[in-house]
Amino acid sequence: MNKLLNSETKTEQSENVTIQKPVPSTGSFRLNIMVTNKRGVLAKVSSLISKRGADIEELNFKPTSKGNLSLLEMTVLAEQGQLRGILNDARKNSEIKGISVESP
Repeated sequence: MNKLLNSETKTEQSENVTIQKPVPSTGSFRLNIMVTNKRGVLAKVSSLISKRGADIEELNFKPTSKGNLSLLEMTVLAEQGQLRGILNDARKNSEIKGISVESP
């Protein structure tokens, strides 16, 4: 996971997580999260972020052309360690189908 946050490369991809480079050590990060469209998912994702001590600055929830998936667009204020924890937790969550991270 440390390699994902190394700012030397342009793009890294692992499992269902994509990191757009460069990623600063602290600041705002744009998370695009593809989630299963079912009750309680927004609460679970926001809880996943808040338990790591990060702040959600902006949130947008959009349906997709696939009726069972929705896109969560979030701007999150976090340190690199917090972001790393969020990504690790996201990999374990079966309702998160994909996540990309970029600096806004």
